Parts: sequence; C-alpha cells; structure tokens
Amino acid sequence: MRVAVTGATGNVGTSLLDALLHDAQVTEVVGIARRRPELSLARTRWVAADVAKDDLTDSFRGVDPSCTSRG
Repeated sequence: MRVAVTGATGNVGTSLLDALLHDAQVTEVVGIARRRPELSLARTRWVAADVAKDDLTDSFRGVDPSCTSRG
C-alpha cells in the first residue's frame, strides 16, 4: 500500500515514518514537507510542498484510501 504523510519531517511525522517503514504492507511512503530533508529512508519518496499553498493532488494520487484522515 502507498501512504502519504504530511509534516513528515516534524516530531510526529518522523515517528510515523518509522512505524510505517516497519509495516510490511507499506510499499511506498510519500513524505511531504516544506523543505526536502537530507534524510534517505527505504521506500520513501520526498516531496517538497507547503500544504497551505501547494497543490498536493499528484502527491496523494494512488494513496490507499483507508490511510486517510479528515479532522
């Protein structure tokens, strides 16, 4: 499954990335952050974007719908 994480370089985001990368069902993680980090993680593709300003349609394309949260 493909998962996207906004705020991927923050405290909660990095903890979530760690947990997702230990899940064998996760085939790709799209880490979305305002600045692309130097960090390299297995199965992780980084996207530099500001969630308040940028169009994230392509970043969320193909993401497993069961992995979304609205609130």
